[in-house]
Amino acid sequence: MLLPLDEFEQLVSFALQTGDPLLRDRGRWGNFGSAGFRRALAFYLGMFVEQLAPKVTLIQVPNPWDELARGYFAFFLHGPWSIGEFKRRLPAAQQTLWATAALPGPSGPGAGIAGGCSLVVFRRSPHQREAWQLIEYLSRPEVQRRFYALSGDLPPRRSAWNALAGDERVAAFRDQLERVRPAPPVPEWERIATELRVVSERAARRVSPATTPAELDAIVGEATAELDARVDQVLDKRRWILAREGAP
Repeated sequence: MLLPLDEFEQLVSFALQTGDPLLRDRGRWGNFGSAGFRRALAFYLGMFVEQLAPKVTLIQVPNPWDELARGYFAFFLHGPWSIGEFKRRLPAAQQTLWATAALPGPSGPGAGIAGGCSLVVFRRSPHQREAWQLIEYLSRPEVQRRFYALSGDLPPRRSAWNALAGDERVAAFRDQLERVRPAPPVPEWERIATELRVVSERAARRVSPATTPAELDAIVGEATAELDARVDQVLDKRRWILAREGAP
């Protein structure tokens, strides 16, 4: 499978399935030393130990759709926009050779990251009425279906999915949407995700087919301790702010 070393989403998806939060105490501290994250990281690194995934970055695999068609890897974790990319990029003879599936978990269907973005109206905007009209327009089921056809972004309204019910490739993502969990809702998340990517790549490059279970456990322990230290530093200002809540 393809597990790009410069992406964090795959590891976070595995971690969200364990039930242990990535941050603790209202997002004040990292929780990467938890049993759940250690188990997820060990599973992730095990892919490289068993040579089930090549140690490559997206710079080395800039076009995963063509590489899948060539047989460089058999499957990868990606978003719904890839459906359109496969339809556009693969030759007609290969259009019946690929499919989608929801992410499996350790004991059945697994959770995935709740991605996407939000539309907001600023409180001080002089055009709140017009902005709200735009949001209402974009919320119409028929508009959301059209937006999906143009962009590949999934409709957020259940009623907009009726017209997509017959597409088996889309159905896997509809199924997955019933089991999504959000990343930690803190402003520092993008910086935390960068630290996660850096530390996990470093750990992945340390393992090899010769890595023993004891050595893997040691690598996991060192990586999670480093992650907690890095993330705790990122969250220092957040702790400072929350410590002053309610102060005059």
